[in-house]
Amino acid sequence: LSKWRCQESFMRKGVSSYRSGTLTNGQRRQLRDAMIFCAHIRAKRQIFVTDDTRGVVRGGRRQHVEQSFDTRIMTRDEFISEFGAK
Repeated sequence: LSKWRCQESFMRKGVSSYRSGTLTNGQRRQLRDAMIFCAHIRAKRQIFVTDDTRGVVRGGRRQHVEQSFDTRIMTRDEFISEFGAK
């Protein structure tokens, strides 16, 4: 189910705009980020590391995405703090 939600959300938010060339640079970056996250979900990864606090972490987004896709989202600093730098 998580895989389907990720793909459905991705399709709804921009593939047709991408193909028609009407996306702004910011929207292109968001689409790229969504594609990366979808690959993360499909590969059944447990931790997604990102420093995109504005788009992913703030405003309750982190909790919503973690619950929806059964994954953990951490910033690079949080990851290093918890697991240590090697």
